[in-house]
Amino acid sequence: MRFRKIRFLALGALLTGALPVRAQFGGGPAAAPPPIPGLAQIESAIPLTEAQRSQLAPLLQETAAAQDRLTAAQARLAQLQSTLRETLGPVLTDAQKEKLPMALFAARFGRGPRGGAPAAADQPSPRADANSLAAHQQLLAKRTQGSIDLYFMGDSITRRWGATDYPEFLVHWKDTFHGWNAANFGWGGDTLQNILWRLDHGELDGVNPKVIVFMGGTNNLSDHPGDDAQAAAIAKGIQAVVTRFQQKAPGATVILTGILPRGSDPQLLAWIRKINVSTAAAADGRKVRYLDLL
Repeated sequence: MRFRKIRFLALGALLTGALPVRAQFGGGPAAAPPPIPGLAQIESAIPLTEAQRSQLAPLLQETAAAQDRLTAAQARLAQLQSTLRETLGPVLTDAQKEKLPMALFAARFGRGPRGGAPAAADQPSPRADANSLAAHQQLLAKRTQGSIDLYFMGDSITRRWGATDYPEFLVHWKDTFHGWNAANFGWGGDTLQNILWRLDHGELDGVNPKVIVFMGGTNNLSDHPGDDAQAAAIAKGIQAVVTRFQQKAPGATVILTGILPRGSDPQLLAWIRKINVSTAAAADGRKVRYLDLL
């Protein structure tokens, strides 16, 4: 029985590394997995017989090797993702490459029916990955863990400000909002559709904050500008989120921030400004206040 417990300790170290949601509502890059303990570390806590040591040693080696393979695979995946457009080379035409980011993005997060085209920006759509579903449950619990006067909602730009896997940002968060009863409900990778779904499934229910700060929409963009219809659709999605805030927390003042610069294409910045102009027009200067950060 004692050896079975030790086996679970060793395997648990690897499993914990595979659950980045444990790093306060992970999303974006996960916290580094904990190192696999050696025999000496385990024996300092639990005395082992020679038979147990001989059985446990290969298990620890296998677990450490699996973690090394996982780390290498994650590094290779990040490298491929960062150079994907260039790596494809002549396989796709330039026109096809322009449409690639949204096609990959929709498939990655299972948006749209059966992983097809993503839902319109003003229509709620859930994240299908287990990490996001687990984080949603934690955020539902978070909203009941005390009074919240200042409520932040958004994607990874918001989430990383108050997450334990970004310690410098977290220090700034604590210094800036200490005593404000502030709570962070950002989640990495979310589009406007995903944020709408989270709001429709309880993450603001019963909170009644005094102020809501929202930044979203960047994950609805690709690395190049779209057309006027796409800009209007994203602005419509942002307005839909604001409407949810007003419905679920009618007493709150909404601070609505514009989309930040993205990518290196100067035309993309001009297109983002076009979206932000439409977004700003929806603010009344009283209950909904627009903040332009460009």
